[in-house]
Amino acid sequence: MGWVHVVDVPEPAPWVRPGQLVLTTGYAWPRKAPALRRFAEELAAEPAAIALAVPRFFETFPEPALSVLARAGPALAFSSDAPVVREVSPLKGALAAGRPLMGRGIPLERALFYYTRPEASALPPAGLWPGERADPVVFDRDPLAHPEEARVVRVEVDGVAVFTA
Repeated sequence: MGWVHVVDVPEPAPWVRPGQLVLTTGYAWPRKAPALRRFAEELAAEPAAIALAVPRFFETFPEPALSVLARAGPALAFSSDAPVVREVSPLKGALAAGRPLMGRGIPLERALFYYTRPEASALPPAGLWPGERADPVVFDRDPLAHPEEARVVRVEVDGVAVFTA
């Protein structure tokens, strides 16, 4: 990717160039399925990736646009609408952003991967092996088994606790 472009205009295609990462809230996106499909077809021709912040203007990534973009080739990245949302949670963000994919057989862990690692979303989920670096997030219960109830109790970055509940 060569550039990041924030675009929230009704006709973004003229402003977007090949290889760009497009960030959008979806504010100016059409709401009806046929118009969403046409909008996505015009937009899909250019960027390398599109990141849509949900759930502010769309509860989830809208299915008509998602199906067009998934076929057309740009990588899709999920995002929360922070700081507008009251609780910033990767798990809740993944649930909100990934529900259309999960409904089509994509497991929650894959949606979480899209949400937390959009630059690597085309790669298979990686494993963690002894000696590798990690920035762990610790939940109070299994977030894949109980996604709606799981709460973060600890986060570490470079081996230092940056959040503890």
